[in-house]
Amino acid sequence: MTTKVNYIAAFYIGPNRTFPYYQQAFKEDPLCFVRKHVEFSEYAENIERFSFVINDDISEEQKKEIIDITRGKNIELLFRPNNGYSYGAWNDVIKRNFNDFDYFFLIEDDYMPNFTNFSLPFIQRLKENVAYVCSLMVEIGHEVDTMVPEDIGKFKHPSISNGMLSAEACKKVLEKYNVIFRIQSGSTKEIGYWNQTYYLKNFTDMGYEVSDTIDEFCSPYLNTSTGEVKIYGNPEHPPLLFPIRI
Repeated sequence: MTTKVNYIAAFYIGPNRTFPYYQQAFKEDPLCFVRKHVEFSEYAENIERFSFVINDDISEEQKKEIIDITRGKNIELLFRPNNGYSYGAWNDVIKRNFNDFDYFFLIEDDYMPNFTNFSLPFIQRLKENVAYVCSLMVEIGHEVDTMVPEDIGKFKHPSISNGMLSAEACKKVLEKYNVIFRIQSGSTKEIGYWNQTYYLKNFTDMGYEVSDTIDEFCSPYLNTSTGEVKIYGNPEHPPLLFPIRI
């Protein structure tokens, strides 16, 4: 089994990060999440390359500091407009790198892996017909769609989006649709919600399955308004990823 994994972390640095739980931390250090992922990159196992995608509307001083703290490490940086939320950020790196890797691990900046070899359980669950293994998968219906007035029926999508994506499936989706993710451009909350719901719809329309890891691992979710953590799956099982608590 090949394990050439591209770890793609999507970061947002700026005033729209107004969640009460993180306000003080970002006031003291806007790059605190970047630093944590840089630290993890030093001891992670089975990761061929780390890719950090960061919104480009930050100060030149902040860009320089990010370049400085990642210099000499196995990290590529991509500064891009804050467009399409994390799904747009992930999409850009996958399009650029999909010939170089077997898998893409997609993660939000406010989550961290819990183990150095966290990637293996995700990879083990990827099958020929399973294109994506996330932290929590749910099935939903078309009634959530407020932007495309068509009946698309029920389908599975990642509710907690962090997960492992098959590069081979990406190639087949790209051949058919000429795009990888089905996403809307923009940065409104409505677009963020739409993108989370539909970004893998090209894959599921081709017959691929979306799975998760809660058969053996739990999936914690942090409510950033209250600071409370909700556990999905069996709380006696360890998490592969955890939300950053500051």
